[in-house]
Amino acid sequence: VNSVSMPVDDLNSIQCRMVGNIYLPKKMTYSQYISDALHKSLMTLNKLSDTPSNAHSLTVFLTRVNFSSVSGKWYIDADITVDQNPAVRVTSVTDFGTAYIATIACQNTAEAFDEAVATFIKETLRHPEVIKNLN
Repeated sequence: VNSVSMPVDDLNSIQCRMVGNIYLPKKMTYSQYISDALHKSLMTLNKLSDTPSNAHSLTVFLTRVNFSSVSGKWYIDADITVDQNPAVRVTSVTDFGTAYIATIACQNTAEAFDEAVATFIKETLRHPEVIKNLN
């Protein structure tokens, strides 16, 4: 994984319904959290290599990390580049339970972020162009 970046609004907390901030674990930013999750996923799949000679370069440019606590959806979109190939747009939407009461809705939003990141990584690694470029 070459890099995971988000040029705008790469925050370490989420303002939710005026209830207050929801912080990501260890106060990581979105890009740090997704980078860490991507590394762990690739390591689990035995697809992570630190040897540049036989490894591909994967760059993730996050274009949207956002949620709706009202409709119960997380959105994660990115442009994915493998080696020198053209960037591929990957989008993911993850549904989660919501609530009328703001504190419960915001707790549900925070708890669903891990699942949203897992869905994004799955969509990335299953994208036909990404698969083609990694082979």
